[in-house]
Amino acid sequence: MPQNHSSSDRQYWIDTARAIGDPMYDACESGELYKRFPADNRPIKKDYGYLEVTGRFISGIAPWIELPSDNSEEGRLRVAYAEKTRQVLEAISNPDSPDCVRWSENPDNNDGRQPLVDASYVALALIRAPRELIEKLDSSTKENLIHQFNVSKKILPGHNNWLLFGAMLDAALHLLGGDWDKMRVDLAIRKHMDWYVGDGLYSDGDCYHWDYYNSYVIHPYLVDLVRILENQEKRWAALKERIFARAQRHAEILERLISPEGTIPPIGRSLTYRFGALQGLSQMALLRKLPDMLEPAQVRGAITAVIKRMMDAPDTFDENGWLQIGFCGHQPALAERYMSQGSQYICANAFLALGLPESDPFWADPPAPWTSRKIYSGQDLPAELALEKRKQ
Repeated sequence: MPQNHSSSDRQYWIDTARAIGDPMYDACESGELYKRFPADNRPIKKDYGYLEVTGRFISGIAPWIELPSDNSEEGRLRVAYAEKTRQVLEAISNPDSPDCVRWSENPDNNDGRQPLVDASYVALALIRAPRELIEKLDSSTKENLIHQFNVSKKILPGHNNWLLFGAMLDAALHLLGGDWDKMRVDLAIRKHMDWYVGDGLYSDGDCYHWDYYNSYVIHPYLVDLVRILENQEKRWAALKERIFARAQRHAEILERLISPEGTIPPIGRSLTYRFGALQGLSQMALLRKLPDMLEPAQVRGAITAVIKRMMDAPDTFDENGWLQIGFCGHQPALAERYMSQGSQYICANAFLALGLPESDPFWADPPAPWTSRKIYSGQDLPAELALEKRKQ
């Protein structure tokens, strides 16, 4: 991890993303992902950690590499990483590659359905960078991805946020020119409309859980599904405004959860996803859909503060540069049974706003205090209302 942070928040995000992802890219470039990815004692790692570390990272970096190339140093870097990412897609999907990952269910593993989850993150990367990760793919890699996505689609999802994973695979299959199932997409969207509990929050299935899954999965997946597929079904288009309004409110909540010191509450499952908990906030910034009360620069400052707080913790990386399991440092006891060392790489989805050009106000505006800093400094702000109250 770089010790001398640039004064530029954008450069810091890029440097941090590279520090997290480069061991994976280097391993795939050498055909040594299986050799280099660190072993741990969790059974799930043996089968699925490799798909996790690749898919989860590239889903977060995809909007950045999708930016148009230019002659700047960063522009040239994006071109290089776009090519690296296409090489990763070829490596993990080609059956003849030494780094081809497992896309199928393993009935002998208690978490054998995991490929449905992580194949969807690969699909999410394609959707977020269609020019670089679909149009520029060679035909054989496209065919391999279509095949592997269909392999993962055979896995039966749970009656919860997992419905969105299958729907995302179908969305990517549609963009790749493969056969796709509109009914799976429709079921995932309609069930989540049923599971809405109010004020920008969905339950995860029939019961509400106080955790960050609204940001890890539910809002980002719903937003990207209706954004990409709204023209395929009138009722999906009709739901887009409602889905975006709820996602905006959730982004507002996430921003308010960031303390003046740059911490977020360690509540709920999957805490070792670290600042991946802020994916929903970064996504709204990327799409320029932040709520009116949030200045882009204050969101940049808030997210940056959390990333720095977590990344500066001792033992965040192992001796070879791979992320270790933990929320703030190395904390393996925080991890649930379904976690592997590759699971942590979902944190890259906090970097979605790198897909905004450097000239965007998110990056160009001077630093601004985020909400909790304003309030704790004594600033008087308007009273907060629930989303549904604002409509009355």
